[in-house]
Amino acid sequence: MSSLRTSWIVVVTPRRVIRMPLSRLMMCVSVAVLAGVVATGGTVQRWRDDYRGRLDDVAWLRHQSREKRELVREQHRALSAVVAELAQLRNESLRLQSLRDEVRVLGDLEGEHDVSVETARARPLETPAQNSATVMLGYAYEDIELVRNVTQETADTLSLLVALLEDRTGIRPDIPSMWPVSGIRSISSTFGWRRSPLSRGGRYHRGVDIRGAYGKPVLAAATGYVTYAGRDPGYGNLVVVNHGSGMYTWYGHLSRIHVGKGAKVTRGQRIGVVGSTGQATGPHLHFEVRVNGVPVNPEQYFVN
Repeated sequence: MSSLRTSWIVVVTPRRVIRMPLSRLMMCVSVAVLAGVVATGGTVQRWRDDYRGRLDDVAWLRHQSREKRELVREQHRALSAVVAELAQLRNESLRLQSLRDEVRVLGDLEGEHDVSVETARARPLETPAQNSATVMLGYAYEDIELVRNVTQETADTLSLLVALLEDRTGIRPDIPSMWPVSGIRSISSTFGWRRSPLSRGGRYHRGVDIRGAYGKPVLAAATGYVTYAGRDPGYGNLVVVNHGSGMYTWYGHLSRIHVGKGAKVTRGQRIGVVGSTGQATGPHLHFEVRVNGVPVNPEQYFVN
């Protein structure tokens, strides 16, 4: 019969050596307690590391928040400066509008007015910097629209004035010598054979394409009577004007038409606005001159 083995705990003191028996149960308990202490210490360390990591994240987020707030303040200051500049530009536009009205009176010119001077002057010309970004953007959009309208009306007036002066110098009003897009004298596609993205190999271009932003006024190149004002599959919104002696002008791809069939139009009168209706790859005016039904190069008639 084998004897049970007993484990001992030995404690050495200066006076004596103390030996205490340690049963297996006690050893298991001790080991379990020790393991628990070690495991708990590891968990606490992980919690501590996670807490420190979260503190670092909070510090980083606070730093980013400060930077974002400063960026928003800078953008607000920049927006305020832009709105102030637009207010000054609106003020100059109102002066330009008053001058334009004087020119119309002196030249005995007729025309529609899209902008009311009284209404525009009633609005504040300055925007306080303390306003919110939404309020300032609202003022900015209003000012931009006002400046756009005043500029467009002024361009129409100048075109009419040029036509009047040309007429006084002996240029016949029934000859299409006036550029038909207000303020634009630039051709993007010439008369004759050309390559076309809308057909293979190319096609004969019966007129010229004149550059112009969407909504730019289209003016009658000469005095005459409207023989067609409506929709065409290729030309889109189309106006055709008869100038007599077998001469006609065609205005294609308009976004809007401002005249009707049978109406008399004078040289420089607005008959529509630039668009991209029909077979068009972008906003422009397709302008044709036909003599006895035959397309001719419009450039030979343009003045300047």
